[in-house]
Amino acid sequence: MNPTIVQLGEMRVAGLQIRTTNEAECGANGKIGPLWHRYYEQGYPARTPGQKEPGVVYGVYSDYASDEQGAYSLLVGVEVEAGGELSAELTVKTIPAATYAVFTTRVGPMVEIIQEAWARI
Repeated sequence: MNPTIVQLGEMRVAGLQIRTTNEAECGANGKIGPLWHRYYEQGYPARTPGQKEPGVVYGVYSDYASDEQGAYSLLVGVEVEAGGELSAELTVKTIPAATYAVFTTRVGPMVEIIQEAWARI
């Protein structure tokens, strides 16, 4: 899985967010799988207003406390227009304009694909 290097403008992503660690994700009480499940099960991709690209869902890892041992946040959401009204249950992250490495995965079971992608990265 080779990344594609792209220049992206500022993005505003709105969705559901959790805070976790890699250690927690290796156990039975991982939060990432349930977050993705909840996001789709409760219909957030279709009901988030002001979407720029309906159907394109992002997993935004951020707010790292330290290294691979520390806590981090994961937001699952869609890019939205600036200034739109959103429900209080959604978290909004502004991703700055920059050069990014984009990793594209195969299609399959979400938790399996995420673990596979991180192992390759």
